[in-house]
Parts: sequence; structure tokens; C-alpha cells
Amino acid sequence: MQSSKLYSQAMKPSSPMPIDFNREEVEDARRQTFAQKFRAGAELFDYACTITKAGIRWQNPDFDDAQVMAELRRRIRLGEALEGRTT
Repeated sequence: MQSSKLYSQAMKPSSPMPIDFNREEVEDARRQTFAQKFRAGAELFDYACTITKAGIRWQNPDFDDAQVMAELRRRIRLGEALEGRTT
């Protein structure tokens, strides 16, 4: 019980980013071409998949590469279903 109390204390939200920083990012994004935005989205998706696969491997150290990919696909399908994009 003590460990859950420590965990919840460590998960306090951080302070929000300064407004000026967000404005700069928005302006940078507005200046990008469609192709640059599309490429950035694909890179972000690849990065998220890499992080998720690392988490799957950590949670399931006995999984081989095929099992990790199958679990990643399962999680993506689950996310799509939760968003109402698939049945």
C-alpha cells in the first residue's frame, strides 16, 4: 500500500508550457508545406511505435519480434475501435 502512495505522489502534473513557446510552435507549423506536415506525422507515428514496442518488450520479455509486432497491431486496432473508427 505504501508503494501506491509513493507512486501517486510522484505523478503530480508539471507546470504548463509558456504560452509564447506554444505560439512559436504554431507559427512554425503554419509555415510548413503540406508535404513537411505529412512527413512529420509519419515520423511521429514511427517514433510512437518504437516507444510502444519497447514497452511491449519490457512487459513481455519472452516475446519474439513477431509477437511484439502482433501486440503492437492489436493495440493499434484497439485504439481505432475506441475512437470509433473500426468495428
